[in-house]
This record gives sequence, structure tokens and C-alpha cells, in this order.
Amino acid sequence: MYIQVTTRCNMQCKHCKFACSPKRGKDMPLDVFGFAADIGLAEDEYITIGGGEPTLHPDLIFMLGYVALLGGVDHRPFMVTNGAVEERLWNVLVHAHEAEMLDLHVSRDPWHDEEKIPPYVWNYANAHKLWWGNKGVRTIEKAGRARRHIDELEQEVADYGYDRVNVIGLQECGPRVDPDGFVWADVPKKFGGGKIGPIGASAFDDARCAISEAENEGVHSNPHPSPRP
Repeated sequence: MYIQVTTRCNMQCKHCKFACSPKRGKDMPLDVFGFAADIGLAEDEYITIGGGEPTLHPDLIFMLGYVALLGGVDHRPFMVTNGAVEERLWNVLVHAHEAEMLDLHVSRDPWHDEEKIPPYVWNYANAHKLWWGNKGVRTIEKAGRARRHIDELEQEVADYGYDRVNVIGLQECGPRVDPDGFVWADVPKKFGGGKIGPIGASAFDDARCAISEAENEGVHSNPHPSPRP
């Protein structure tokens, strides 16, 4: 469930579908947020807190704490900030993230005003790969999921044989087996998408090799190889 807690923002990005800006906007009342969060958690939904720039909401910490307390680690709130955050608040968010009470990310795309991102945000986001919108980081995340899936797939084939393994449902990446007994690896397509060989040890090795190349590509495609001073 996406809950837009504010339409205020300290940036004015041309691509913003909500037309948020520093000149206008309003905040969601705390009781309305609590009502919405209760519904989402009761339906086993993951709560995404957005805006506008969510860190501008005066009750943000209460909102994050409420979801974290009721949802626990498995349903901790997800939030993306543009990074133009006051240092004391940023430190609170980082502590919550490190304590697994918050899944925190920083927007990273060509439209946001990078000059407004202070060094303490910039350095931490670089060090902990918190950039949201960074192609390299997303590639690494996809490769990590694919690696877990292929380990599970190999074990399933070892237990049951490929003739009893159906297509494993994956969302956007990862290896799978088709009815003809071929292994697929889709992380990304240029690193092995499509059939890469008959099922067997060599096919799994090829898939892992493709995944490793994708991970390396992710590391090297980081558009910010060094943090700001």
C-alpha cells in the first residue's frame, strides 16, 4: 500500500506526476495515516510512505514508528527520500534503517537536484548502496535474487529430476526450467537471457557465470564511483 503523507516538497522536478513544489502542498493528518496503515497491515500489505518529500511531514517519525511497531521486521515501512534532509533527522532515519525498522532509499535519477543532497546523505547512500533509481544497484539486487533462485532450482532438480520441475514463477529475473528441460537466466538478457543449455551441472554453472557478470556490470555502472568530499 502506497500512502502519500504529504504533497509538499523541497524540490520541483519536472517529471513529478503530483506537481509537488516548495510553494504548495499539504500534509496528511496523523489519524488518517493511522487509519490507512491499519487497513494495509490488516491485509498483510507492505507500507510505502511517499510524497512529495516525506521527510517534510512533521509527524514522519511517529508514522514510521507506528508501522514498524505493528508490522515488525517483515513489514517494516519502505520510504524513498530525495536526500535533501536535515542532518539530525537523517541520523534518525539511518539508525532506523540499520535496526531494520525502516527500508530507506535515496532517489537517484537525472531529474533530482543533486546539489541539494548534503555530504552526510551522499556518503552514506554511496557506502550502503541506498540509491533508488541507480541502474547498477538494481542490477546487483536482481542478480542476488537470481542467484538465490538458481540455488533453489538446482536443489529441486536434484530432489525430483527435471521432468517433474515445472516453470518456477519469477517476477523479473532469475533462472527457470521450461518443459523441455532447459535452464534460462535473465539477469540481464545480454548476460544470458534465453536458453543457455540442457539442464545439468554445466547449465547451472553457465547461469551462475552470467549472474556474476551481471553483478560486476552493476558495480562498474555506478554513475557515482566516488563520494563527494
